[in-house]
Amino acid sequence: MLITALLSGVIFHLSSGPITAPMPPIPHIDKAIHASIYALLAISAALCARHLFTALTRPEWWGALYAALYGASDEWHQTFVPSRYADIWDWLADVAGAILAVWALKKYGKLKETGASPQTP
Repeated sequence: MLITALLSGVIFHLSSGPITAPMPPIPHIDKAIHASIYALLAISAALCARHLFTALTRPEWWGALYAALYGASDEWHQTFVPSRYADIWDWLADVAGAILAVWALKKYGKLKETGASPQTP
């Protein structure tokens, strides 16, 4: 739970001020950064949900939902920050990262349960 709270706080802090560092000249790198950060948030929230709410079904998807809703609230929050704005594409990157992380978490869990190793093409 502490990691989820810390990640949420770091995201809020970073989006509360102006963008000070220039983005690298890699197209859409900001979307990859969004997806990565919200993937971590979804995984930590899913593990938190699994630990705190043992009767909860599909805690991984609750983690993804938390990350998606937090991403939406963060985009809305940025509309109140000078030099910031809400961007639907940023939010979609957040959601994509959360969903991919949950998918990977579930896939890893199934491999771990069966003792199988990942298939390589």
